[in-house]
Amino acid sequence: MLKALYAWTVEEEEIVRSPLAGLKAPRVAETPVRVIEEDEYQRLLDTCSRRTITGRRDEAILSLLWWSGMRRGELVALDVADIDLDGAVVTVAASKTGEVRVLPLHEETVTAFERPERPSAAD
Repeated sequence: MLKALYAWTVEEEEIVRSPLAGLKAPRVAETPVRVIEEDEYQRLLDTCSRRTITGRRDEAILSLLWWSGMRRGELVALDVADIDLDGAVVTVAASKTGEVRVLPLHEETVTAFERPERPSAAD
């Protein structure tokens, strides 16, 4: 961000030379992210109550992340219209690359998103 600002000030002839000219970005060692094991995922799901709206929401979120490999930033940028339960796909418009991705929805995820049946008036 600062490099762009200083480049602009040089271009606009506000300064002669950027103080950041020749500065290289530091190398940052990438540490791999630990992926949870299936039993850990299952324990997380077990904490979600199907009897509450928040429990069903949490189950749907966990299932979507687990089965699709979606990033959390992509998840929070989703709109309701991005999820097609009939077609069993989710459209990710805010991907890391900026490209639109269409991801398949696992059967468990589709089930988690579906509304529970309401008891009829006769019940």
